[in-house]
Amino acid sequence: MPDDAAAEANPEPRKPSQSASAEKPLDTVSVPEQFRPIFSKAQQYVEQYFSERVEDPRHSSILISGERYILVRAASMSVEFFDLVTSLYQDKGPEEARKVASNLLFDVAHAIGKADARSFHERMGVTDPIERLSIGPVHFSFSGWAFVEIFPESHPSPDQNFFLIYDHPFSFESDAWKRHGRETEQPVCVMNAGYSSGWCEESFGIRLVAVEVECQAMGDAHCRFVMAPPERIEEHLERYWRSSQTEPKQARHAGAGVSGNTVPEFFQRKRMEEELRRSHRELEQRVAERTAEVVRAYDQLKREAEERQRAETLRTALYRIAEAADRTASLEELYRQVHEIIAKVILAKSFYIALYDEQQDTVLFPYYLDEVDPKLTARKSGKGRTEYVLRAGKSLLCTAELQR
Repeated sequence: MPDDAAAEANPEPRKPSQSASAEKPLDTVSVPEQFRPIFSKAQQYVEQYFSERVEDPRHSSILISGERYILVRAASMSVEFFDLVTSLYQDKGPEEARKVASNLLFDVAHAIGKADARSFHERMGVTDPIERLSIGPVHFSFSGWAFVEIFPESHPSPDQNFFLIYDHPFSFESDAWKRHGRETEQPVCVMNAGYSSGWCEESFGIRLVAVEVECQAMGDAHCRFVMAPPERIEEHLERYWRSSQTEPKQARHAGAGVSGNTVPEFFQRKRMEEELRRSHRELEQRVAERTAEVVRAYDQLKREAEERQRAETLRTALYRIAEAADRTASLEELYRQVHEIIAKVILAKSFYIALYDEQQDTVLFPYYLDEVDPKLTARKSGKGRTEYVLRAGKSLLCTAELQR
């Protein structure tokens, strides 16, 4: 495990040449044929990196290419750690203790994997995701975690379609359990899963989680892992378990899933948070849409109410005019009351009544009230606005343009 704070000299490692990469066999990782050149180059680089090793016990220092490392017993980070946590959480029961230990180890290893990947990427100056990933499995082998065998059906793409299936032969975690003669009913290679997913996550710039689907400590033939984005890991796990040809293994693993906390809780929580945020966004959208519908419905009802009110006001005005025609004793009084009634419906500070004498072709103004103009007198019918209304038989909204 590198310690940047304690690092002393940190010389820039020399990158291997392409010709040198092609000369040496690829023996620290197993990958599909199309990836061999990239991983061969990575192997040369990592081999050179680990060859520059200085041990100084007097200063409790182990330097590899200028980076300070520490040695930790494999068993202390696996079976013995589980025993310690189990004893601390014995009042919660062994299952709860296992969950705590597994999630703690996964989170720690995941963080270490990300940090190691970032350090190597900066040293190599690489940006391509596949080249970034290639260093990880080789470093894994040199640092004593496990050998890595990547399967051809893997699809390492920097998006939600990322899928990796791989074995970790010689996993330090399963080896520690077997050396202690311990039997387990759960996969134990938690740090392997955390470290590898952390490295790939840093390499591809997307969140990833790895789950061990077979484990030698459980009696399986392999320590096998499936890696994918947290949102899709469960569908990959279900597909793997359905396709399993070994019925006892399928029955033993298939029931684990989420209920058995096979997927680290950190990623379950992240996925649940994302689902909650997505549900919240969808709820907000539905509320906004429903609110808009309610507003539209309210506006429509308001318009209809206003139209009904206008219609009612008009009917009331017409009724009152009819009443006035029956009650008034003179036309002058009738005209005045008509003006008052209409003024309650519309603005009518300027108001007149025009009569057309067809025989004389004359327009008469028996009632006229205007704030500015003097009273109109009878006139010959012409092309004025009054004559237009009389001829057309309909109302006219006289705008400024029509007055020109």
